[in-house]
Amino acid sequence: MFKFLVLFFTLFLQFELLANECAVSLPNSSTEMSSLSTSKCIIIKNINIQNTSFLADPSYQKNAAYNIEITTVNNATIFEQTILPSVFNNIVQLNTQHNTEIKLTLIPVTSNMEYSFHVIHDENTITGVTSIYVGLHSKKKVQ
Repeated sequence: MFKFLVLFFTLFLQFELLANECAVSLPNSSTEMSSLSTSKCIIIKNINIQNTSFLADPSYQKNAAYNIEITTVNNATIFEQTILPSVFNNIVQLNTQHNTEIKLTLIPVTSNMEYSFHVIHDENTITGVTSIYVGLHSKKKVQ
C-alpha cells in the first residue's frame, strides 16, 4: 500500500510540473496552446534585443477577452494588456531590457469559453527584426 501511495504522489507531482511548464518558441516557429481557464505561457528565445515588435489580436469570433503579460526571465514586467473581444490593438515595440529571451503569459478572462491561442515568432533574417504575434480562436464551452 505504501509503494502505491509513493507511486501515486510521484506521478501526481510529475503531471503537476508538466502542467506548469511553459512551451518554448524559437525564431520562425508557431505554437498553439489551448485552455479552458488556466493561464498558458511560452518562452520566446533568440529575440532581437533592440528591435522586437509585438501584436495581439482579439478573438477571431469576437466573443472572448484575455490578459497578456510579458516578462523577462528574471520576472521583470515588460508589457501588460487586456485584449478585449472586438478592439484591435497597435503594434508595440518591446523594451526587452537587453534580454534575448522573454516569457509570454496568456490568461483567459471570459468564463465558459474554450481558448485556442496561436503564437507566431518571426525573425526577418535580413533585417534581424523579431515579430511576435498572438491570435485567438474561441468558442463557448460545451456543457
